[in-house]
Amino acid sequence: MEKMQAIPLLLADQEQELELKRGYQLGIYTLLEQIGRGGEAVVWSGFDTVRKRIVAIKVIWAAGSDSIAATVMPSNFEREVHLVASLEHPHILPMYEFGLAETFSYFVMAYKGLGTLADWIKLGPRPLLEVAETTHQVLSALAYLHQRGIVHRDIKPTNILLDSQKRTYLADFGLAKQLSQSTVVLHTGRGTGPYAPYEQQIFHSITQQSDIYSLGIVLYEMLAGQLPWAGQYSLATLQSRGNERLPDPADHNSECPPELTAVLRQFTAFQWKDRPQTAKEAYAIFYEALPPAVQQCVGRDLKPASLEEVAYWAEDVAFMLDRCRVEWSPEEKFPISLTHMAFLASYFEQMPGHDDLAAREILLRGALVHDYNLSHWWRQIKDTAVRWRVSLQALAVEDEAVTMRVLALLLREPAGDLPTAVSHSASLEKLVDLAQTSGEWRVRRDALNALAHLLPSAEQWQPVGVSATGDVKLARLALEESAQGKLAVEIIARMRSETAVQTLVEAVESDNAKLSVNILQQIQKQVGSLPRTVPASVRGRLFRQRLKESLLQDQEGLSLGRSLLGVAAGLLAGLLLIFGYFSPPAAQMQDVLLAPYPVSNIVTIVEVDDASLAQYGRWDQWPRALHVQLIEQLQAAGAKTIVFDFVFEADTAADADLAAVMAAAGNVVQPALVQGDAYHELAGKLSYEGVILPQPELAAASAALGHTSILHDEDGYIRRVPTQIDVAGQSYNSLAMAALANYLGTGLPENTAVENGRLAVAGRQIPVESHGEMRIYYAGPPAEPGRTTFTMVSYQDVLAGVVPDELLRDRIVLVGITATAEPDRYLTPVSDGRPMYGVEILANVIESIWSNRFIRVPETAVRVFILLLLGLLVGLVCVRPTTGFIFALSIAVIYFLLAGWLFDATGFLLDLYYPFATVGLSYLLVTAYRYSVEVRRRRDILELFGGSVTPAVAQATIDAINQGQIDLNGQEQRLTVLLVEMQGRAAYATHHDPMDVLAMLTLYRNKVVQTILSFEGTVIRSEQGQTLAVFNAPLRQPDHAWRAAQVAQAVQDEVKRYHQSLTKDHAHRAISFACAVNTGRAIVGYEGPGGANALTVLGDVVDLAGHMVAAAESGQILLGEQSYVETAENVVVLSQAPLHIKDWLTAVTVYTIGTEET
Repeated sequence: MEKMQAIPLLLADQEQELELKRGYQLGIYTLLEQIGRGGEAVVWSGFDTVRKRIVAIKVIWAAGSDSIAATVMPSNFEREVHLVASLEHPHILPMYEFGLAETFSYFVMAYKGLGTLADWIKLGPRPLLEVAETTHQVLSALAYLHQRGIVHRDIKPTNILLDSQKRTYLADFGLAKQLSQSTVVLHTGRGTGPYAPYEQQIFHSITQQSDIYSLGIVLYEMLAGQLPWAGQYSLATLQSRGNERLPDPADHNSECPPELTAVLRQFTAFQWKDRPQTAKEAYAIFYEALPPAVQQCVGRDLKPASLEEVAYWAEDVAFMLDRCRVEWSPEEKFPISLTHMAFLASYFEQMPGHDDLAAREILLRGALVHDYNLSHWWRQIKDTAVRWRVSLQALAVEDEAVTMRVLALLLREPAGDLPTAVSHSASLEKLVDLAQTSGEWRVRRDALNALAHLLPSAEQWQPVGVSATGDVKLARLALEESAQGKLAVEIIARMRSETAVQTLVEAVESDNAKLSVNILQQIQKQVGSLPRTVPASVRGRLFRQRLKESLLQDQEGLSLGRSLLGVAAGLLAGLLLIFGYFSPPAAQMQDVLLAPYPVSNIVTIVEVDDASLAQYGRWDQWPRALHVQLIEQLQAAGAKTIVFDFVFEADTAADADLAAVMAAAGNVVQPALVQGDAYHELAGKLSYEGVILPQPELAAASAALGHTSILHDEDGYIRRVPTQIDVAGQSYNSLAMAALANYLGTGLPENTAVENGRLAVAGRQIPVESHGEMRIYYAGPPAEPGRTTFTMVSYQDVLAGVVPDELLRDRIVLVGITATAEPDRYLTPVSDGRPMYGVEILANVIESIWSNRFIRVPETAVRVFILLLLGLLVGLVCVRPTTGFIFALSIAVIYFLLAGWLFDATGFLLDLYYPFATVGLSYLLVTAYRYSVEVRRRRDILELFGGSVTPAVAQATIDAINQGQIDLNGQEQRLTVLLVEMQGRAAYATHHDPMDVLAMLTLYRNKVVQTILSFEGTVIRSEQGQTLAVFNAPLRQPDHAWRAAQVAQAVQDEVKRYHQSLTKDHAHRAISFACAVNTGRAIVGYEGPGGANALTVLGDVVDLAGHMVAAAESGQILLGEQSYVETAENVVVLSQAPLHIKDWLTAVTVYTIGTEET
């Protein structure tokens, strides 16, 4: 073996009082745990990061206050190191390395962790063969030592280590001393009382026979199972007082022959000269004392077997695993220590090809318990069901630190990836129990997060989700007003448990009624339904609650603000309707609904047209004989009713002849021409100032009289006709009603009462308005050459006898003026710019009544209600300007189509102008409201982000907020934190003016912030040389960990390029940066009004990033474990020493991004 040299070890920034802890690096060795302690030293297990093996590390602390100890200890240490480093024997524990630090010295030895000879002796007297094999191995090691002039000086059971096959390894050379024959009388020693010979106890000179004496005591203890006299007396002390000798071990072990007792007494002779002179001689006499059977097993030769380290390692691993399988159940706490766990793990990592699933399960359990290479062993288990089984077993019995590790790993599994074998297992109740009873809030949070993350969504309601008990616990947890309660609600909705919902329903009748209803409402909203078992009373409460909240919340669906604005628009339009504003355009828009319809051919018009005037002269000069002839001709043709639309008011000599003809016909109806304006004085009819009647003689000859009054709307159009009028107390029915009554032979009372808005006439129920007005349902447009709605024949043609009788037979024949020069023409809704003659209007009225085609107008209250409803509807659906316009236009079109269909089917004439005005006004009001809200919200958000994000990210964030994807009130989510910290600032500030310092800080801050923004990160704060940024919040970024790592690298590259552009002596070159990238879950939210740093991020992930950047070196980029997992494919990552944080249960695994130099 090469001569070993002391390795200087510098532990930066460590105070002398600081204790060694797991994870500290001593050279290439990572400390695991303390496995022993002695008077002057402690022993740690450690991991050799180069050779990938477990070692034992002995640390000797310097006593700073004791100058003598501080002087002696290093010399003792170096003496021990040089002695042991030169030894190489199969049964001597080898030493690999040693080092020095300011406060301690250490050396590294092979690890043998299966106990000592003392542990073996505790089991009782050992069989003779085992004693013989141990003697052979120890004496072989002593012979090797003595040949080199070395005395161990402390042979005892605890200094003899064992492996799985009970092979021995002589250890602890803390008292070893190299001898020189010339100075033998000066060699004194201490040793351990019961095992040390007398000369060693009194610090007299010692020889190699002193080790043989101690071995004799050890062999006695092995045979007897105890020390001589049970350890109450020291043999050496008794020997010094008299002729005492070693007791007979046969008293405790019948296998021990007398010859062997004699040998042991020779080994422990009081005088060292009476003992065997060498180890070889000692073994020879020992061998001779053994029975032949034992001699054959151990052999005469003292030469040791060759050292096969790998084979021994495999045997030890197999032994540990077998013992674990036999003595331990997974339902119990994990019994294997961290050191043994690392010993097993290093073997399987170094010796691939062992497809031992059971071993991997044990190693995964150990990794969970000890947080040792956890990610590696988690990935080694490919079967998700096995991972779950091991995890749940650990959750059931291990402590909270283990629980937190298990939950963190489960949260990394793919969402909904719960194996079928586990999904209905009662073991999942453990997660619920942890969420409900754990004293650590992180455990409660992560337990539910794991359940929510991995539990697959049920397709329909099922009796239980986790288990009957677990579901009840989840429901009770949901009733807690906490973050865990909210998550429990999500889980219940995801697994659709009827049991959990029933528990919530029962809580409705308790003090938690309001909260229970809110939770049930949330579940119903997420799932879309509730189980059938929910009673109607609860459903009613849910409906009322949902309706109330929908009206009171300003949200994407129902919004109180938009609803009120819509109703206000409808109310304003209703007031315009009630007070008659914009009546002309409103009426004209309604006219669009009027469509021609086929007439029934009961009306024929005999028109006094231009040709007739040309034939007979001026109208006012026509003789009564023409009319007599007309009546006779019509009677002959079979006309059933003859109606004159002009008044015979002048007195002529031929009136008697005309009266006679009229009386003889018995079916002539004459008009009464009203005078003056209409008055709305009487209910059900209009009043006029006067009336012009036919000559009394003619009036008496008529079958009936009817008024010819029509009503002009504001735009001059004729849309209505009075059904009954009153003139000086005398009632007159309309000419159309009189004609129909005569036609049907029913007669017509002078005063017919209007009941429920209807007038009963000639077997018809005519809908009328408040003063008896009837709306005219025009059958078609005014007549024009070649096209007429009604049958129209010329007056002169009738007299000439050229009109076929069938055009007149059994019809109502209207005689009226259509000559161009006459003024009896009016505009109507169907005029299309051409006026309609009065006789045509009369024909339309008769046709409307006859065919039961009436125009019905809803009550004013109904019309106003429609406006309010339309306004409300537009207010609710117009969430955004563009889509709102489309929705509003769609509502208007649908309303128009509905109004047209309703009019065609029933004659109900709905408003168009006011509804369209309502839709438009509601849209404008809501859009203005939404715009003002949007402007204010956008301003608040932009103020919130300030310079924290790029404008593009800010806009994308606003859009996500509007779509409900982001809640700035606070939400827990997965994200990556980047912390960039300036190094060298304090030194720079001591040598520069404050203005220079400020300029330097601003320059570097801008570089860091601009780099972060270029990768669409969000800057939370940037001050005093430290910048905190997050990724995946508030804007979602699936590659957030990789973005953060890229930013960290880009920052270092930018700083490097800037330094290269400077002169070598520029002060800015002394400034550097350390970066920490950490991924995990945190709370992201809006901290409150005002301030540039209103957006904040809270959680362990941020705290850990702070510890990481504090531990990072200049130019270094440290990654948390989850950041490493998500970026390992893109960057070269190197392992770092675990990070120890005060008050944290375990060390934190960190990595660093490799650079060109590393």
